[in-house]
Amino acid sequence: MKKLIFLHIPRTAGSYLSNYFGACGGIYVHGHGSLSEIEGVEKHFNFAFIRNPWDWYVSKYHFEKTFKKLPSFKEYVMTLSEDASLTGVFKKLCYKNGVYSLDYMGRFEDIEKSIRNLITLCNLTPQISYRDFCEMDNKNRVNSSKHNHYTGYYDEELITIIAERDKEIIERFNYIFGDENDA
Repeated sequence: MKKLIFLHIPRTAGSYLSNYFGACGGIYVHGHGSLSEIEGVEKHFNFAFIRNPWDWYVSKYHFEKTFKKLPSFKEYVMTLSEDASLTGVFKKLCYKNGVYSLDYMGRFEDIEKSIRNLITLCNLTPQISYRDFCEMDNKNRVNSSKHNHYTGYYDEELITIIAERDKEIIERFNYIFGDENDA
């Protein structure tokens, strides 16, 4: 059986998922590292979870705000370096030699369905169901940020900036600003 490797894209419930996958056993959690750092990565089943880009920036902003003083949300997003953008992080973690190299990408917005798909795809027999884990572990969530719905943080200019900056992710995973299924 192939080794399963979970790559944690920040702000996609990765710490929570790492705890779940740790409870499942047999899944290597690679943290925020990239595919390029894993020897023989082609021999393994590599997966990650992605999040609606507009929602991701709001979560990232509020999470970082707990550690340091930040400008307004709009200024923060407009001044992020390309490496700190969702596309920058995505490419660093999920690409090897310039090629998208994941075997599976779950969606933050459909986390339970994505986990069920992953379990079926990899023929896993988890020691605990995700639903049971959630009920058990709900009070122990880590690194979650509290904020209003992401759509309230954007004006037309900022919507367009994210649409252009994260075009590959938006198109690859069919994200739409304000889609009620994406938050």
